[in-house]
Amino acid sequence: MQTDESLIRQVKKMFEEKTGWGNSDTWTNQDFLQLSELIRDETGITLSHVTLKRVWGKVKYDSLPNTHTLNTLAQFLGYDNWRDLAARHPPAQNPPAQPLPEITQNPPGLSRNSPENTQHPPEAALNSTNGKTDSGLRPDQPAAPQGSPDQPAAPQGNPDQPAAPQGSPAQPARSLHRQFRRIWLGAPILVLILAILLFLHGQQPPPQPQDYAFSSKKVVAAGLPNSVIFDYDASRSPDDSVIIQQSWDTTRRVKVPKSGHQYTSIYYYPDFYHATLRVHDQVVKTHSLLIQSNGWLPLIEQNPVPVYFKKEEAIHDGKISLSLDQIRAKNIPLQPSAPTVMFSNVRDFGEIYSDHFTFETSVRNDYSEGSAACQMTRIYLLCEGTAIWIPLCARGCVSTTDLYFTYFYTSGRREDLSNFGVDFSKFVKLRIEADSGRAKIFVNNQLAFTVPRHIRHSKIIGIDYRFEGTGSVDYVYLSNGKITYRDDFSQPADPLTSFSSQPDK
Repeated sequence: MQTDESLIRQVKKMFEEKTGWGNSDTWTNQDFLQLSELIRDETGITLSHVTLKRVWGKVKYDSLPNTHTLNTLAQFLGYDNWRDLAARHPPAQNPPAQPLPEITQNPPGLSRNSPENTQHPPEAALNSTNGKTDSGLRPDQPAAPQGSPDQPAAPQGNPDQPAAPQGSPAQPARSLHRQFRRIWLGAPILVLILAILLFLHGQQPPPQPQDYAFSSKKVVAAGLPNSVIFDYDASRSPDDSVIIQQSWDTTRRVKVPKSGHQYTSIYYYPDFYHATLRVHDQVVKTHSLLIQSNGWLPLIEQNPVPVYFKKEEAIHDGKISLSLDQIRAKNIPLQPSAPTVMFSNVRDFGEIYSDHFTFETSVRNDYSEGSAACQMTRIYLLCEGTAIWIPLCARGCVSTTDLYFTYFYTSGRREDLSNFGVDFSKFVKLRIEADSGRAKIFVNNQLAFTVPRHIRHSKIIGIDYRFEGTGSVDYVYLSNGKITYRDDFSQPADPLTSFSSQPDK
């Protein structure tokens, strides 16, 4: 398969154009995490951010990308597979042959500036006899005795012991010579056997999805924490174990025996998840998993288990909020690192989609002490397989913000997001209007940003607020013109009657 380096460079440029993220040499770890999600959403196949960083030369990798990775990259760009892409983009002519590289050169696929670029000489260099004499390989011959040229000197030692014939090599040297000869004669055979085994391993047919089964069921319909029971059949796996990945997060992988049939996992946060079954490093089955919150869920993020509050504790005086006293009562320290307070509502909002909706809310960050001086705040609209997040912060901290809208991503380090810097001494109004492949974002009734492209059609399934320190939400409004969800937090029950269907105009 054609994997010319010039073609890889072309593909990187195509990714830069499709994402709109600019020069990939400046992409961060967060960018590759987001790219992994985009590829999964587009192709249904998960390539980890580490694999992508290897392709882009950000992580040390001593071999070319495998066929599965190359095909997935090509499919994301709209081609059938890598061969199709290579046929439509023939690489440049090969340059004249160059001398063999020195052992200190970077291995293929490794960026010269990569921090992992640690050179190691090949094994042959480590085993060389540089600095050593041949005495380590063959014993020295006895020194020639002194005597006249015509009369050899009498042998030393026991006169009754017959002397070894002149010119005959010592027996130990002859034995070592034969051993080394056997090793050198056998080495090519061992190399040939290893090459055949590697070739046969590479020719192993990929796992076929129809040979596997994978499904799940939740223990409770809504509410957190929630356990999920995965049922699987991987008896035809070529390996002894397979991998169940509970979400997009590659750290949530677990090996299970191919002879098994069930595995149970626990979810602590409400969201829309993609669960996958991986066989021989390939996704063979995937399905969606919606973990609902059962109305508004207040919590403080903490690893591995968040600190939960009852909705009745947070909804009062026409707002949802957690006071500093409530946080301290749970023994959560506010310094030196402020906690992250989250209000989440994941449910069925009806047929409201990310490319056609209006969202409005009013928020305030209520803590600015110490390390929380930036008052970082994010408003999320969770969607099936993707998300939208809008940042708000103190005016001096906009450089550290970023914005994501289904496929579109930008950050305060790349462009001017100063309109998202606000004064949190009073409530801040945020409004989003999405239609016809574009979106406008307003802050306090002023146009703050326009999303020009890459808006994906995806069902909205959740609303999240994340406050550095703590914060308050005054009201929520979400509508597509026909279906409307609103909540002014006048009662903690969060009734379904907050939905209203509007007649067609």
